[in-house]
Amino acid sequence: MSAQTTHSNNKRIAKNTAFLYIRMLVVMAVTLYTSRIILEGLGIEDYGIYNVVGGLAASFMFFSSSLSNSTQRFLNIALGSHNDSLLKKIFNLSLLVYGSIALLVFILIAIFGHWLLDAKLVIPPDRMTAANWVLWCFNLSLCLTFIGTAYDSVLIAHENMKIFAWVGVLDAFLKLGIAFVILFVDNDKLILYSILIMLATLLTRAIPAIYCHKIYEECKLTWVWDKSLFKSLFGFTGWNLVGCFVYMLNNQGISILLNIFFGPVVNAAKGIATQVDSAVNNFATNFFVAVRPQIVKQYAQDKIQEMVSLLFNSSRYGFYLLWIISLPLMLRIDYVLNIWLTEVPEYTSQFVIWIMIYNLINVLTSPWWSAIQAVGRLRLYTIIGSGVFLLAFPIGWICLYHGLLPTSVFQALCIVRIIYIIVTINIVHKYIRFSRWQYVRDAIFPICSVAVLTTIVTYYINSVLPQESFVMLIAVVGITLGINFGVIFLLSTKAERQLFIQQVHKFKTKIK
Repeated sequence: MSAQTTHSNNKRIAKNTAFLYIRMLVVMAVTLYTSRIILEGLGIEDYGIYNVVGGLAASFMFFSSSLSNSTQRFLNIALGSHNDSLLKKIFNLSLLVYGSIALLVFILIAIFGHWLLDAKLVIPPDRMTAANWVLWCFNLSLCLTFIGTAYDSVLIAHENMKIFAWVGVLDAFLKLGIAFVILFVDNDKLILYSILIMLATLLTRAIPAIYCHKIYEECKLTWVWDKSLFKSLFGFTGWNLVGCFVYMLNNQGISILLNIFFGPVVNAAKGIATQVDSAVNNFATNFFVAVRPQIVKQYAQDKIQEMVSLLFNSSRYGFYLLWIISLPLMLRIDYVLNIWLTEVPEYTSQFVIWIMIYNLINVLTSPWWSAIQAVGRLRLYTIIGSGVFLLAFPIGWICLYHGLLPTSVFQALCIVRIIYIIVTINIVHKYIRFSRWQYVRDAIFPICSVAVLTTIVTYYINSVLPQESFVMLIAVVGITLGINFGVIFLLSTKAERQLFIQQVHKFKTKIK
């Protein structure tokens, strides 16, 4: 790979990451404020019902990310080979696959969801009608999301993050507007909220579709049929769906377990914790959205060494991005929740901390997931990896059955996810030759060193500072950022430190 090409790829990743981070910062701020308004408008009980029932349908949203990853993989390979005819076939066949899956999921939720509402979930009898409205509205929103995923895949495959970012911002502000509407109505707020969210989904799914139809030639709707390609696409998507189904079972299964053992109030705590985590986790997720196309394209062009280097580096950078934000928040989570919410459900702070720990572990899987997507050999990965991860649900049930605290289900998730990472790396190693020891040395060791050193120093500093003070909150954030950046800089490679210094000098030159 020439230096010019490498510079161009890095510049593209940086530009797309910038768009995604602007989107993330706006969406994070708006979403966190929206959560406060919704909790106030609906009340803790209805908010808990919304999260456990809506989460049942929303959990199938993981399927949409699976579908998106599948389509991106095929689109990136076609783009890498400059095959316009193949691009058009992939897109139109993807829509056919997505439509079929959307119909199947709609039927499954309609049947299984109503059985769960009537037979298992703990919901007050006078709120069953509202709960059914939530289920149906989420079900329809899910179908729209499935179809819209095809167009998101096109935007990401073309690395057009600008439109992707703006639609995300629009979605956040629409939900904020809906939250304010809920505050000032006298009708059943939970039912109205569910309907308005469904309409917002319709709008935000339509915009990328219209844009892609106008800009990208492969998005022109036409009937195409390629049995071999359809079989490959459907098979690849099918294995993706199996993996996502296991992820969904663990995620939503935890919500159901918490509801059965502790009731909807604890679901409200999990809902708040999930909102916080989703906002913070986007710091790493958006980075991988920008990196993923490069991983796939490098594999398609047989640039394996460059791909392996990107896998190692993105593991570290993704963790650092998430750690820098998570650490000060975990240190001051009780104070942050108290100034953010008018009423904090029990267990919320503990849930936030453990979900963040889980995602700090989980962020290490993202590069390897992209690698196995690029290789396209999902069968072994899905069977073994998903089998390991599936253990989290029964272990969580055993913990709660024996009277352990609600946080025990998240602790079980963390342990299982560590095992899952080890299994995943060994599976990828079967298809892409790299040194596992080198990965430990270049990625895992620096990550652990940063986490341990910064935790020890910042925990001590935080313990001696006043807790209930906004000024001290800002001070802790500033101190932890400074310590994190300092430790990361010292543990970086010589080339990375030189690059950082060069970028600082360039920035100083521009602002003079």
